[in-house]
Parts: sequence; structure tokens; C-alpha cells
Amino acid sequence: MIGNYKVVAVCTARVHDTSCYDFVTRLNEGLKDDNYRLFIYNLCNDYIEADEKNVEAAVFDLIDYKKTDVIVLMDEKLRNKDNAAVILAKAKENNVPVVVINGEYEGCVNLKFDYSQGFENVCRHVIEAHGKKKVHFIGGMPNNSFSEERKNVFKKVVEENGITFDESMTSYGYFESEHTARATEEIIKSGNIPEAIICANDVMAIKATAVLLKNGIKVPEQVLVTGFDGIEEIKFVTPKITSCFCNYDVMADETAEAVKKCFSKEVVENEIMVEPELILSESCGCEEKGSKSDDSSISKMSNNFITAQDDNRILFGVVEELQNSPSIQAAVEVLDKQDYPGISVIINKTVVDDSVLLLTVNIPEKYEDDMVLLYDTDANKPFTATDFKREDVIPNLDKHLETGYPLIFNELDFMGVTLGYTCFYFADYSMVKYAKISLIVTALRNAIGGFANVQYQHFITKEMGELHKVDSQTGLYNRSGFNMEYRALASKVQRDSNTLNAIYVSFDNYNEINHSFSFAAGDDAVSSIADALMDACPDEAFGVRLGGHEMIAVVDGELDLESIKSEVQRNVDKYNAEIAEYDAKITVKAIKKSATDDIEIETIVKEAINE
Repeated sequence: MIGNYKVVAVCTARVHDTSCYDFVTRLNEGLKDDNYRLFIYNLCNDYIEADEKNVEAAVFDLIDYKKTDVIVLMDEKLRNKDNAAVILAKAKENNVPVVVINGEYEGCVNLKFDYSQGFENVCRHVIEAHGKKKVHFIGGMPNNSFSEERKNVFKKVVEENGITFDESMTSYGYFESEHTARATEEIIKSGNIPEAIICANDVMAIKATAVLLKNGIKVPEQVLVTGFDGIEEIKFVTPKITSCFCNYDVMADETAEAVKKCFSKEVVENEIMVEPELILSESCGCEEKGSKSDDSSISKMSNNFITAQDDNRILFGVVEELQNSPSIQAAVEVLDKQDYPGISVIINKTVVDDSVLLLTVNIPEKYEDDMVLLYDTDANKPFTATDFKREDVIPNLDKHLETGYPLIFNELDFMGVTLGYTCFYFADYSMVKYAKISLIVTALRNAIGGFANVQYQHFITKEMGELHKVDSQTGLYNRSGFNMEYRALASKVQRDSNTLNAIYVSFDNYNEINHSFSFAAGDDAVSSIADALMDACPDEAFGVRLGGHEMIAVVDGELDLESIKSEVQRNVDKYNAEIAEYDAKITVKAIKKSATDDIEIETIVKEAINE
């Protein structure tokens, strides 16, 4: 719990899809009045199979099992079952009950659509109600559990109606349009055109119908076509598709009751089945019946499409502008100009460290304890990036919990590295806002990741430039680097009628130490003498290694040069006392020049040596 609120963690994918949107909004309505709050952990991409790495799954690491009262696992949405296994293991470890949607796990409450019965109802309607004997099944993909289950149901209904089943009565459309088009064309080419094609999902039914019509075969007059799932699109094609609707409102109501019983430790059935509803429509020749359609559906889909086009154009510009931002604050200002729906953007501190290459980042827990709040819609403008504690979840969490609407979390990653996370906090159930989630998340991933990489490139370029100007042994400038800096200092001295100071050091027994001890010993002594020189000078001073054993530091202003010379000697004496093998011997000289003197660098060096 968080305060007085009971936390329900919903693990899902593509929350903007109609079925998922219907489920979470209905579930929230069924729970919020009893002080339950939904924390939705969402994947934008659900096309990852079990053997593929999904960086997005890091979003589930955000779940705080110590504060979570019930997990709702939408198992069918999470195709990579490794994700489900990790969530279940952590829930068990923390004694958090789990309600599974369309999955089956031991020790959980499993709510499932009875797909088998629903698909059987479709098959029986075609074969028994319409009396079709010459039927064909287009399944998903070979060895897929959903596809094979529906194929077995098809076979069962066929045989129970006295029809001999053989494999030529089946094809595979891989649950998508392109493969289905090929499968349908093959059926037509064979010349053995069936009276009905029963498809394992609606996408395949829509495509099969289109291919039949393109080839001059009338639907349903010559061939009946049916689908399964009841997606919105079946209502906006011609003919409308007969299907079977998995009512997520009913599923959400059942889930809400299960969640309440789990929280109160009441006994709940291990398995609760929800039967899909048959949708009769034009593609089988029936009068439309059982559809979930309403008059606003076309308008809603049209608005979403137009909105998505506009948002893509705007977000593309944001990505480009943010990637090219010269600093983290400039990047924040790019975000601050956008009219995002309620959102917090929280990233790892490592991401804003320009000395780190993202590809080399390895954060074992994915999210650091100390993070950076990069943007928040509700914050005062102009916004400034601020430090943020991961345990606080989002800014003003209490205020957002009071609204009663879900919090929707998404992981941010780039090139396989987790950057941070977003949280959307809408104060309504706007489908348009939900539809924007994946667009905004994708844009932020590319923008922030690209920004971090560009900053690293700038850092490396600067470092390489510095290396080119610096003597690697002493850290002082080499002659080239020193000359660049000295020109600016000389101009300042002349402009401000200031004083120029030069402190010269000669390492007198450099060659002796090299020959008597080692070159490494000589190098170490040179480095220590350079440190002794610069430590004695003001912070704004800079120095140059003139040769193997000579160096000089310059700085403007009124200085006690004798004091500095003595400090240099003391620093070297301290170094000698710590090194028993040898004593480094030095000569220290210093000169002071006015703005009206000849302060060309060659003159300064010559006078300092001869002082």
C-alpha cells in the first residue's frame, strides 16, 4: 500500500490497443472507489518471442513488491514468458497474490477467455447453421499453441458433422496479412475452392476476404468467411466480418472481483472462464448481431489516425532538435516547449554524464537509486532538470493517486541500454492520449539516447583536442597548446594594463637520475616537479614543458614571486623526502613584466631563463 491506497500492478503490452485499453479502463472503474490504484507497467512492443532479448522488459523492474498488494499479469500480451516467470517469482518471494489474464500458472488466480469454446461456436455456426460441408481452415503458424488449439477444434467439429478431415483442408496465414494473402491465392489456384474459409483471427479473415473479392469470388454468396477476436476493424470493411468477440469489459469485471478477494484473503477459484460472444455479420450472410460497435467507433478511429499523423511529424522534429541540444538544460527546454499530456520523464544520472559512452553502460538493476527528473508536465515553467530519488516513483505522487486514474509506466532505452522511464498520468480515459503513448515513448528513446551519444562525441572531441595540447607526462601544456593559451593571456594583460608573472623551473639533475636509476624514475621526478610548480601558483596559472627538464608557469596579477619560488622548493623538498633513492635538484627563477613591456612569449622565456 501507499498511504491509504491499495496498489494493483498491471503487467501488459500495448496498452493503447483497443482490447487492453478497454480492460484497464474498466478495471480501474471497478476498483478505484474502493481505494485501489492501478500502476500499469507497459511494453510498447509485444512482438518479442521467448528467445529474444527485450530491453523494454526492464519496466517490470520498477514494480515495488513491498508496496504492491496484487499483481494482474496479462499473460497473453507478454509473449516472452521469461518476463512472466520473473514477475511470478518475485511476487511469490514477497507474498503478493497474482491474478493471471489468459494464462495458467500454479498458485495464481487464472482468468481465461474460453477460446476453444468460442472458436467451436464459430465453426458450428458455419457448418451446422449454414450447412457448409466443404470448409477450409487458415490457422496462425505451425506449432503455435493458439493456432493448434483452433485447428483441433475445427477438426473436431468437422468430424462430428460427418466430414472427413485431411490436412489439405488447412493452411497457415501466420496471424498476419501477407502470408494470408499467399495462402488464399494458393487455395484459388488449386481450383478446389471451399464453400467457407474459417480463419484463426480477424486480420487473416479480412485479408482472405479481400483476396477472394479481388479474384472475382463473391463473399458470402460463393464463399463464407469468418474470423476470431472481434477487433474494431471487422466493422469497417466490406463485407463486415463474422467473428467472436472477447469481451474485455466482462473480463475486467471478473478481474476486479478477484483482486478484491485476493486482497481480503478470501477463497478464489483457481480458474475462471469467460466465454467469447459470437458476432454474426455480413461475411457469413447473417444479419449483424452481437457486435460491440457503436456510432462513435468510426469517428474515434479516424481521429486517432489523423492525430497519429500529426504527432509523428511533431515528434520527429522534437527528436532532431533534442539530439542536437548543446547541453542537458537545452534538451530540457526542447521538451518544455511541447504540449505533452501528463508525463514525467526520469532518467539515470549516467545518461547525462557526457564522459560515458552509452554502449558501455551496465546498470545491473537497470534503474539507479539517484536519478534525474528530466521533465514533468505539471511542474512550474520554465522547467529545470533536478535530482530525483527512484523510490519516490514520480513527482507529486500523492496528488496523482487522489485523481483515481491509472499511472502508466514505460521503460526508455536506446541501443540496448536502459535510459530511465516515463510515467503517464492522464486525468481521464482519453483514447487519443493512450494512442500517443507509444509515439511519445519511441520519440523520447531516440531523442534522449541520441542526445547522450552526441554529448559523448563532443566530450571525446574535446578530450582529444586537450590531449593534443598537453604534455602526457606532466599534464602541463606542450608548446603548441601553451602558445594558444598565452596569446589570450597576453591580450588580457595589455587590455587591462595588468602585470604578467612567469615562474621558471629547471630540473638540474634530470639526466643523472635517468642514467643512475631509470628513465621511469626521471619521468616520475619530472611529473612531481611540474606538480610542485603548479601547486605553488594561483589556480588560474597555466604552465608549459619547454623541453625534457625545463618548465615555466605564467599568470597575471600582483603576486609575491619570492614566496612562490620558496613554495616550489618546499614542494620539491617534500617529494625528495618521500623518495629515498635520489634527490631531485631544481633551480627556480621568476620575472614580472608590465603591460607596456615586450611580452612576446620568446622574450618571456629567454628573460626567465637568464634572470
